[in-house]
Amino acid sequence: MNIAEKIKNARNQAGLSQQELADRLHVSRSAVAKWEADKGLPDIENLKSLAKLFGMTVDELVDDGEEAGPCTLTEPIPPGCEPEDAVREKWPDAARIDWLLLRHDFGPAGQILNALSFGWFGMTWRLFHRRECDVNRCRYYLVDNFDEHIFVHIHGDTMHYTPLGRRVLRSERDNVFRHRGRTYEGVGKICERQKLGDAEKGDAFMKKFWGFYNNGTYQVGCQEGTMYLYDADGSELARFKDLRYAPRGAFQPGTNIFVLRSTEGCLAVYDCDQRKLLKKFYFSTVRHAQDDGFCFSPDGKLFYNIERFPQDTQTRLTIYETEGFTPVKMINEGEEERDLSEIVCDESRDQIQILYFLRDAEGVYDQGYVGTLEGDEIAMLRPLSEREYEFLRSWVNLRTFGFTEKAMEWSSLHYDGYTNDQIRRLRDRKLDLYTYDLEATIRLIRQEG
Repeated sequence: MNIAEKIKNARNQAGLSQQELADRLHVSRSAVAKWEADKGLPDIENLKSLAKLFGMTVDELVDDGEEAGPCTLTEPIPPGCEPEDAVREKWPDAARIDWLLLRHDFGPAGQILNALSFGWFGMTWRLFHRRECDVNRCRYYLVDNFDEHIFVHIHGDTMHYTPLGRRVLRSERDNVFRHRGRTYEGVGKICERQKLGDAEKGDAFMKKFWGFYNNGTYQVGCQEGTMYLYDADGSELARFKDLRYAPRGAFQPGTNIFVLRSTEGCLAVYDCDQRKLLKKFYFSTVRHAQDDGFCFSPDGKLFYNIERFPQDTQTRLTIYETEGFTPVKMINEGEEERDLSEIVCDESRDQIQILYFLRDAEGVYDQGYVGTLEGDEIAMLRPLSEREYEFLRSWVNLRTFGFTEKAMEWSSLHYDGYTNDQIRRLRDRKLDLYTYDLEATIRLIRQEG
């Protein structure tokens, strides 16, 4: 393996793009491309930087031969930043390894030390190890990153992370996990908490998620860029990382199909039974603004999705048939004055209700409405005051998220002074925009618990 192949292989192991590697070395992307195409060689300073970045010696990098082991990248922790915060900033879903259960492998001597660690000597050993970790700010994490795991070690003011190039098997995590001559036993404890106990079912388990959904057979928790799939008892079945910024989703009625939506204008359709992604597609060119509503028809044959396209001030309602999630109809397209925001399926009336507002001549909020979808038209059901419109929009939005703690904390109702306990009283209330009464709803959530 020559130097060009080693650079490309190490970069891929590290999960870096050519541009990201170039940025770290303060060179152009074309320079990195030339190195990897074997059309040029890095100068001595860049060789040193590459070797340091990938956890190799210069000799290992330039000598022809077998591929070096997994690359360990280093990154300084910002001054004043706690190690935990530094890791969570980069990997929000990282699993903390209990450092007290880390065991050093010292051959036969290590076996004796490990055996003695259960007695009085072991107490002294653990106290010493605890002091070492406290002084040096040692922390260990395992990151579930798409099709592989990343091992993270915090030491002092530096973060070291090694893409393992594979997934750590559940059997390893439930027992021991070995990495570079050390055995880590704390990951199994973390995995135990991924199965719901009686005390964790319900609100306590939902606290970690932005969105949480349950159809009786499966439970889905959505956090940042990860979708967690659980069975009815709370045992983790799979994780998916196909979308970024995707906390909102819905089960298709009568099936175990789950649709996840990203604020980047993308939809992903999953078959929970087969644990697989069925389809992923973009429905909009607008990025970081796609937080509008969606819902299924009562029979699950249609999917209604409010989309901002092609301008932020324009919205349309696209109706998809759910056999292959292909669009069959677009409504409100090109309508600049009417801004759609949320959509609800009212099964009792067999009706699709829509929240929208009209813009004035200057393009700002003028009047809110509850509308109903009648064929190819959105009809006005009744006008709303601005206070009613904003309250209803928050209510519908929270129902889409599953009334999780995080969703409530970021809701406009929270900023209006309502506590999470008060907002939670809306959770089991039937959502009917037709008979909605703002004052009665406010009295309900303000009543004493």
